[in-house]
Amino acid sequence: LTVRSHESLLVLGANGSGKTSAMLVLAGVYKPTKGERVVNEARFGYVFQNPEDQILETTCGAELRVGPRLLDWRLEDTERFMLAGLHMVGVREDYPTLDLHPLRIRMLACVGATANATIVIFDEPTVEMDSTGITWFVDLVNRLTSQGLGVVIVTHDTRIMPIASRAVVMSR
Repeated sequence: LTVRSHESLLVLGANGSGKTSAMLVLAGVYKPTKGERVVNEARFGYVFQNPEDQILETTCGAELRVGPRLLDWRLEDTERFMLAGLHMVGVREDYPTLDLHPLRIRMLACVGATANATIVIFDEPTVEMDSTGITWFVDLVNRLTSQGLGVVIVTHDTRIMPIASRAVVMSR
């Protein structure tokens, strides 16, 4: 499986076909049981199927600072990333993450995963999204690919098929 910069790759398949497991291997979370994983200087961001499980902080601003802080970014770059992310999600810096609507939690996780990534993997990102959420997600993917990132989307949602550069169908 090759993921290129400036492209959005859809990964489709039936439940249980290994889509999520394959993406976790690609991102380096799991080691492959067969074959090998070859990565050419890619840095991965990953948004899990249940993004509320990956929220670490109590406010939106603090949450968007997590990645840059772990990556040892300069303070001004961290603040720029955080402010841009707050704007994209449409929340205030001090807004409690526990009070976020599920759509906003997903949006916050999506933005946070882009810190320093060259490839971002979204696992079922449009679950429970209405048309407003779908539009927001499509805009995010278009923004990321226009900035040179590769985007992988594990999905069953045919509403986002038009943004795909390519699609891979997995089977058991």
